[in-house]
Amino acid sequence: MPMSVKQNQYGIGLDKTPPINVPLTPLSFLARTASVYPDHISTVMRAASSPVADLCRCRRFASFLSGRDIGYGDTVAAMLPISPR
Repeated sequence: MPMSVKQNQYGIGLDKTPPINVPLTPLSFLARTASVYPDHISTVMRAASSPVADLCRCRRFASFLSGRDIGYGDTVAAMLPISPR
C-alpha cells in the first residue's frame, strides 16, 4: 500500500514535540560537562593535569560566598598559588 504525501514513513509514530533547545550559560555548561565527563582532563599545566570534576569546586566556592551574602558587585580577594587547582 503506497503512502500518501501527507503521511510518509518519517511521520508515522512520532510525537509532535518542540525541539530541545536549552541555552547553555558558562555555569550550566561546566555543570553539564562535569556530570557527563567527570574523568576527562580539563586543564594541563606542566606535568599536572586536572579532571573536569575539579571544575565543580568553583561552583561550591561560589555557593559558599553566596551563603555569606557576598554576591554580584562585591569584591573578593584571594592569595592563591599559580596552579590549575
